[in-house]
Amino acid sequence: MQAADSVLPTNPGGFARLVKHHRIPTLLVYNSQSSDSRTLIPAGLTGPSGIRRLRVNVIGNQPPVSSGSGKRRRADIRVAYFPNPSETERKRLLRESWAFVPYGSDSEEVWLAAEAAGYGVPVVSRDGTDLGGLITHDVNGLIAGPDNAAAGIRSVLTDGELRQRLSREAAAISRRNSIRHISRRVLRQISSAVRSRGSSQLGFRIIHTRPHYRPLDRMRAWYIKSVLSPQSLLDVGCGDGEFVSLLRGSGLAAWGIDTSRYMLSRSPARIRPYVRTGNIMSMDVADRSYDAVSCIDVLEHIPEKNIDRAIAECARVARWSIFFDITTLEDRAFVHADPTHVTKLHAQDWMQRIVSALKNDWSVRRPFMFPFVMNGLIIAQRKPVT
Repeated sequence: MQAADSVLPTNPGGFARLVKHHRIPTLLVYNSQSSDSRTLIPAGLTGPSGIRRLRVNVIGNQPPVSSGSGKRRRADIRVAYFPNPSETERKRLLRESWAFVPYGSDSEEVWLAAEAAGYGVPVVSRDGTDLGGLITHDVNGLIAGPDNAAAGIRSVLTDGELRQRLSREAAAISRRNSIRHISRRVLRQISSAVRSRGSSQLGFRIIHTRPHYRPLDRMRAWYIKSVLSPQSLLDVGCGDGEFVSLLRGSGLAAWGIDTSRYMLSRSPARIRPYVRTGNIMSMDVADRSYDAVSCIDVLEHIPEKNIDRAIAECARVARWSIFFDITTLEDRAFVHADPTHVTKLHAQDWMQRIVSALKNDWSVRRPFMFPFVMNGLIIAQRKPVT
């Protein structure tokens, strides 16, 4: 095994040029859970039998130093905290990192892990999960349980060959799954589908049901199931029902509606009992019938004068949560490619539009994003009655 400070990460993501200025192994940690600074770095990672020196950058919560600790517990570790880094600062931290380790149980760890993979930074999962299908063990990262987290992190930091292999594959997988890369291959298929069927939604849904987009749907499903945690969900604009199928396969009681009878006819036989025709402008559904409503790639197809009504209708049907995912002007690869994207706004403008339509009864936020995709992911949650 090679010495950690003698091997520099090299990868097609392009951050080796920056990392060479940091010859000390650099670890990026996302912390949303720990209130004790000593738990962020697994025991045994450094010291006589571990890494001699280590830089640790922590994004998220800054745990207080335990009382009575006096000097820093480990003199060979330098820890810097970035509770709320700017986008530029976050990208710099990612480019400088030799590995990324999420420490928490919320959605932001997944978005950051996806962004790290996009820069070719190997991800080490210390809780034994694949982060919603994001990590394949020993391919683009390592899945280590709590008992062997130190060994997994140490192997990435000290084994240059392993780190380079994981880094190259992480960057390659991210490129293959990015809209920017996929669009070069499929924009012609969109135009062809639009011309032949006269329906841009058909072309868009054809792409989204291809294998390239399934990782995005898995991430959406993971967020809904793990973070929003509804018992029931209505997918508005469900197309051929693929997302409904994915949610039902995860154990969530999901149904879908769509205006296109043709798209519904393409749904798998096992899903047809759970999807039907319906219009977001006037859903034939009782108030608060479902715990959550998902509205994916729908609002941008609606004329701007009708947007508020569509959002309000989603709010009427949803008991607790609404999951919006909108193609925005930041998604340059697709927003102008589909001729029926009739409402084109920046993500922040969509955010303000949703806040305005939902009044004061809902809290609205944007979680972390993937690089180049899901810029229009907006979550609305009904405020509890006080």
